[in-house]
Amino acid sequence: MYLKNCSYETIGDKDSQTVCYFFMAERINIEPVEGVRLVMIYPYDWNYCMTPWKYHDKNMGKTGGGEEFLSWFISEIYDEKYQRQYIGGYSLGGLFALFAACEKELFDGVMSVSGSLWYPGALEYFNEKSIGKRIGKIYMSLGDKESLTKNAEREKVGFNTEKLAEVFGRTKEVFFEYNRGGHFTDISERIAKSILTEIKCENTRVRGRKD
Repeated sequence: MYLKNCSYETIGDKDSQTVCYFFMAERINIEPVEGVRLVMIYPYDWNYCMTPWKYHDKNMGKTGGGEEFLSWFISEIYDEKYQRQYIGGYSLGGLFALFAACEKELFDGVMSVSGSLWYPGALEYFNEKSIGKRIGKIYMSLGDKESLTKNAEREKVGFNTEKLAEVFGRTKEVFFEYNRGGHFTDISERIAKSILTEIKCENTRVRGRKD
């Protein structure tokens, strides 16, 4: 479905009592998760919508629209009918998911997969803010080669992610793991693993589907 700020698709049983909103830059192929309604969301202006505050980088363009997009998402897509609500994202989407979990008491769990926690100000923000009281578990993962870059900002992603896993772990259950490869390795498989690890549906099978 196409809306003002994003397109999205729903995957899985519409009668499920559990929903997972997952933010991606572009469409991926993923099979349904038994007992979970997946809502895969693809913002049109990725760098703007998924960044909570401004960062001046000529390669990223306009940034800092995360708060605005979060309000729009809650009014247009978030559905109160589900008993269990999860939010997650890949790359900048992972940063946005953690931001949303701090700003709104709407979610029961959060997933940051290869989250862009190198983003300037992330350490300071998450050190100062408390993750939502409803949040039971936080899932975080990163490729083991993602810090191997000559970009001075992005090479901090490993240190920042480990540090924030420690910060969140002071008050929440945190599952953090490294996956093999770089930022664009096995994306659908990493997302599938994050959902299964976070929600832990019984008798569930899911795998990334390669066309």
